[in-house]
Amino acid sequence: DDYNASMQGKTVRVLIDGFGEEMEQFYGRTYADSPEIDSRVWLASQDALTEGSFVNVRIDGVADGELSGYVLEE
Repeated sequence: DDYNASMQGKTVRVLIDGFGEEMEQFYGRTYADSPEIDSRVWLASQDALTEGSFVNVRIDGVADGELSGYVLEE
């Protein structure tokens, strides 16, 4: 929880893992996250994102052990 709280306001590189139908958002993980073990980074994007691609994300929220943010234009 302390680590996630410290991420707020930072920009991180995120690997896109998929799209969550229930949340209606894309999700991915940072270099520090292991699939199936660590939490996800949920992201808002105006554009469709491709699974396996990398994007820069500004973290603007933390909830239930997961991060949320928005994709920065490159």
